[in-house]
Amino acid sequence: MDLQQFVKLSEVDPIFFERSYYIAPEPGAEKACALLFTAMRRTGYCGVASLAMHRRQHIVIMRPDEHRILAHTMYYVDEIRDAPNPSVESSSVSEKELRLAEAFINALAGPFRPQNFRDEYRASLASLIEGKVRAHELIEPVPTRATTKAVDIMQALKASLEQLQAAKQPTRRVGSKPSTAARNRKRQGA
Repeated sequence: MDLQQFVKLSEVDPIFFERSYYIAPEPGAEKACALLFTAMRRTGYCGVASLAMHRRQHIVIMRPDEHRILAHTMYYVDEIRDAPNPSVESSSVSEKELRLAEAFINALAGPFRPQNFRDEYRASLASLIEGKVRAHELIEPVPTRATTKAVDIMQALKASLEQLQAAKQPTRRVGSKPSTAARNRKRQGA
């Protein structure tokens, strides 16, 4: 990290802020980090530094919070687009309208507490997933089929073969004489 300048945070337009990170000193640099932290808190200045991170060169604003130093990666000037809309024209606002708007702002004014805000979409999605999990747990599992007795394949094949042979045997009427072809087969031992 290469410190390049110190500025007042109020001079930096928030449009330049990209992401925030906590800065932790490397072993052996704890005292230098504590010194920088304390000096920035006393003077009210923030550091502007250059560093390489995620295979890219970044400019960061380093500022102290209550217990540590934070680094905010910044967009470069050429990464911020100019607004295509014309600027807001305030000359059309009457004094009465302005007082009413100021009263509205003052009625909603208060200290910023980030814990009062939450991502409603993510909360709804988590609730939906939780409901599906609970519904799945309430569904009784489908009983598995009872195990059937294993069939001995050799016995089944023998039984099938016997049935086929019995079906091929010509049926004889009781009291009738065997045909000449049947008598000849019998004589030949077939």
